[in-house]
Amino acid sequence: MRIAAVQMDVTIGQPDANLAVMLAKLKEAAAAGAKL
Repeated sequence: MRIAAVQMDVTIGQPDANLAVMLAKLKEAAAAGAKL
């Protein structure tokens, strides 16, 4: 099983922008074969 973690800089007060970055990183990890 391939496991991924996301390390990112967050922008205080910008939850929508932070979520967009997180979702993009998660999609990238899934495309690379991460299951968790």
